[in-house]
Amino acid sequence: MRWKKNCSGRVCSRCQTSGSVTRPPSPAVLAPNPNLETPGTTAHHARTTLRWLTPLRLQHQGKPIFKPHMLDATTLVRALLRRQLQWQQIIQHTEPPPQSQPLQECNADLQAASQCTLETHHMHWHDLQRHSGTQDRKLPLGGLIGSAQLRGPAPALHQLQGLLQLGEQIHIGKETVMGLGRYQLGPIEPA
Repeated sequence: MRWKKNCSGRVCSRCQTSGSVTRPPSPAVLAPNPNLETPGTTAHHARTTLRWLTPLRLQHQGKPIFKPHMLDATTLVRALLRRQLQWQQIIQHTEPPPQSQPLQECNADLQAASQCTLETHHMHWHDLQRHSGTQDRKLPLGGLIGSAQLRGPAPALHQLQGLLQLGEQIHIGKETVMGLGRYQLGPIEPA
């Protein structure tokens, strides 16, 4: 994807749409996704599908995740929690909390993620490049694309539901400002 710079900011040369950043709504005003609140999801195990529409660029232990099997539920939830914290800091103009002070909600989400598995059989690496006018060269923007199923106990998936919905709105991973890390969340269904 190449970007042209003009007086009003960045414009995508492919679709000629503005790349201006708008603030997503606060979690309190996010409308619930009607697909996720399906009755009868009290089965012992459940699943939901995440379909990445743009490449997902994540790191695990300081190394980029190039292969789908390297992505697991805990890594995904950690990325979502990190993105949520960044978003809250921007919206509320606050300083980040000390690293030694984990939030109670984060612990509950991480515990729920540890009970789940992420099946990434339908994901693959997709190479993209963008041209940097400043550096006058092409820069890689590739990432994982496709669909993955998050499976686990129904209570664990319902615990993660709000976080997954937020991630659907604000995207996750590197280069979200360029539109990467966008996914579509499917309904929670009995497995």
